[in-house]
Amino acid sequence: MNKLSKHGMMVVGLLVGTVAQAAVLSTDDFALGNEGWADRDAGVDMTVSWTGLGGFGNPTESMQGTFAAQGVPASESDAFRLSGVGDLWGANPGYSLDSFTFDFYSDHILPGDLIFRINGSGGTFIRNIASYATALDAWQGVTVSLGYSGWLGGTAAAFSNTLGSVNWIDIQVARNGAGAQTYYFDNFILNGTLGGGGGGESSAVPEPNTLLLLSLAGAGLVSVRRHVLKTGRLT
Repeated sequence: MNKLSKHGMMVVGLLVGTVAQAAVLSTDDFALGNEGWADRDAGVDMTVSWTGLGGFGNPTESMQGTFAAQGVPASESDAFRLSGVGDLWGANPGYSLDSFTFDFYSDHILPGDLIFRINGSGGTFIRNIASYATALDAWQGVTVSLGYSGWLGGTAAAFSNTLGSVNWIDIQVARNGAGAQTYYFDNFILNGTLGGGGGGESSAVPEPNTLLLLSLAGAGLVSVRRHVLKTGRLT
């Protein structure tokens, strides 16, 4: 690759990069119901339910998970589960998939562990998010990156395939001790970037600002080429 090509690609990259826009791709705020979230293991371990209209949440309504008090201490874990999610790439053409974010609340007792899991055609991938659950009786923001780094469960290609065919998503909670304990989560959001170079199957039609910047980039390349032809130097 010659210097002109390198310089031209740099101009295009810098200009096009400025049009990438962060976006909220979907939101479950539980204002009217459970949004499809349910108890992974119904009738076992943690009981999962919607708090109800006007119930506790951030600011109101959320999903609640409760472990009953134990007579004989034993380890338990259960999960809030969203099933039948589908193709995240295809549902958001032209966007990269950046992260899931949500709010988590530990009522009186911190969880023994907190795991995020996602299952699809590429297998099951897990990520430990216990470091986000460090405060009692306060909402804490959780960010689950959708970059491959940090996920356990398979290759980067398999992870991408999973995002393209999601069977279910879990927020798995482990109980901490034998006492009764309750946890809540709210505002489950999928975040992306428009023009971020994601792995979707189709691309969005460029917005007018994008086309303008590409035109400016093209004009810059013409100017650089004329300068090189005239002076024999790139700069």
